[in-house]
Amino acid sequence: MTILEIHDLIIKIDKHFILGPINIAIKKNSVIGIIGENGSGKSSLLYAITKLLPYSHGQIYFKTKDIRFAFQQAIFYPNKSVIENLRIFSKLRLVSEIELLNVLIYFEIEELKNIQFKKLSEGNKKRLEIIQAILSKPELVLFDEPTANIDEKGIFLFNQIIEKLKEDNVTILITNHYPKELLKYCTEFLILKNGKQIDFLSKTDFIQKYDA
Repeated sequence: MTILEIHDLIIKIDKHFILGPINIAIKKNSVIGIIGENGSGKSSLLYAITKLLPYSHGQIYFKTKDIRFAFQQAIFYPNKSVIENLRIFSKLRLVSEIELLNVLIYFEIEELKNIQFKKLSEGNKKRLEIIQAILSKPELVLFDEPTANIDEKGIFLFNQIIEKLKEDNVTILITNHYPKELLKYCTEFLILKNGKQIDFLSKTDFIQKYDA
């Protein structure tokens, strides 16, 4: 059963080609690694899926409305504390205070809950962005370069989160420059180059074809 289908998607901005055509069908409970160099269109694809970036041609079909997006650059109220920012998301998604505090403990940033967002390190800002995306266990979550600017502990925690989301049957799309990171948990790979779809294949076929 598919949860997301993309047909002949093309993105142009001011007549300049950005991405496409993209043709993929994403199965429910899969973990899709989106690979490509800078400028290959990885982030543009995620922004198009979330309707934050208009596309020029094609169709995107969703089988769910329960979608979350973790941006590459975390966006929060700079003068509000960690807990104040996350409470905003919690109320919107009907997440209890106990659930929220448990997530902070899991991510090992409970001691930062009263610190203003603008005073956090880049790594902790990234952790906060990941937290807001998974708060209510969505059906589909999109991560844009989630392990950029975070330390080894943060990467370890993120890998654990991915495994937990898989156990909860959450479908995941992740962009990354480094396939080796994605091999730990991805079931399929979408490869982009210069805005073009080069391949969309299973983990097994990816390893065989690209000697990953």
